[in-house]
Amino acid sequence: MAELFFPWVLLIMLVILSGGALLVSAEDRASLKRARREIARLQSEIARLESEIARLKDEYNFTLLRVNEKHEAELRRFLSGSGLLRAGQFSDDKGDCHDQ
Repeated sequence: MAELFFPWVLLIMLVILSGGALLVSAEDRASLKRARREIARLQSEIARLESEIARLKDEYNFTLLRVNEKHEAELRRFLSGSGLLRAGQFSDDKGDCHDQ
């Protein structure tokens, strides 16, 4: 009789323990679902910010290029007006003249 009783006790204990584990697992699953949603939201925000940073870098580089071109044009006008620059030449930072 004891041999028949023991497997049933184990089975009942397993059912009770698994039922408790299912309740905890449901809470854990809900918590995990919230955490995954938050991670997805944060990843989306990171991607948006990276895109904004790339856009700002492009805008900065374009603005810097325009400013440099403007300064170069002003320098050319000044040098050609003062006779320091011959037509078709521009000197680099070392003072060397280059044909363009």
